[in-house]
This record gives sequence, structure tokens and C-alpha cells, in this order.
Amino acid sequence: MRNIEFKQTYPEGCLSSCIFYILNIKKHEEVEKEVFLNSFNNEVAFLDYSLFVINFLSKKLNFTARIIIHTKYDDVVNQLVKKAEKRISVSKGKILPLSKFAGKEPFIINIDNKFLKNSQNHYPHYIVVKKLLSSKSEIFDPLRGETRIFKTKKLEEGIISLLNRLWSAGKLIKIEK
Repeated sequence: MRNIEFKQTYPEGCLSSCIFYILNIKKHEEVEKEVFLNSFNNEVAFLDYSLFVINFLSKKLNFTARIIIHTKYDDVVNQLVKKAEKRISVSKGKILPLSKFAGKEPFIINIDNKFLKNSQNHYPHYIVVKKLLSSKSEIFDPLRGETRIFKTKKLEEGIISLLNRLWSAGKLIKIEK
């Protein structure tokens, strides 16, 4: 099902669009542009772009967030904890299997985009997990601006590919108003 009013409009806009989707903010193009333009020459954006986006939007839109980072590197998590705004909780933890988070939807995850069949290339991409079922999940993909049904196992493979192929830490983000 198409949700074109939440489709990302700027490069690197998938996380912003996921946040707008969860908060049901439909007129977001100007805010998305503001996030993108403010990311240049920003220390936190250089360290971790997703933390920059969440910090920036949490101040502007008044929400809290919990970020779980799937990594073995404590120093990375410690650096992000130091740079997080007061409303943002950052912790190290395992995000697989996703079934651990059933009943806590919606939440945002980053995965290797190739597993969504949006591209032939591998790159990190944020999506909203709307509903986790035993074998299938309902997701919102901001690149297409649509809700889709995916095998939960395929989403987990996309997270593993992100960790192994792209050397990027998997993240699970819970936004609360």
C-alpha cells in the first residue's frame, strides 16, 4: 500500500522519513531538507549520521528515542552515548532475532537495502517494522513510500549482511512521543 506522503525526498532521508511515519507527520519536506543541510560540518553527523538525525529531530519534534546498537565494539557505543541528547538512550545489545521485539512495534531498523529488492547494490537503509508476525513482517519502506509484507527471516538476513558485508552496526530504534 502506497504512503507517498511519507516517501523520502532527500538523499540519506530514509531515517527521517521513518520517524515522520511513526509520528504521523505528513508535511515533512522542509524539515527533511533542514536535517540534510545541517548535517554538513557537524561533528555528530560525521561520527554517526543516524544519531545526528535522531538528536536533531528529537529537539525539533519533541520525542524520545531508544537506540540499541548491535556491535561488539564498546568504544563505538561509548562515543555515541557521550554525543546523544538527554532524550536519547543509546545502548549496546543484540537485535537478533527480531522476534524478541514482537509487541513493541513500530520500531525502526537498518538493513542492507539489497534484501528489500530496491537495488542491485548493497547499502544501509532504514525501514519501519510495523508488525512482527511469526514468519512475516509488515514494513514501511520510505524509499518506495509503501507498506510491504516481508519474510522476517529475510529482514534478519538483511541485518546480518549489513554487519558482515558493509561493516555497519545494526540498529533498532524505538521512537516515543
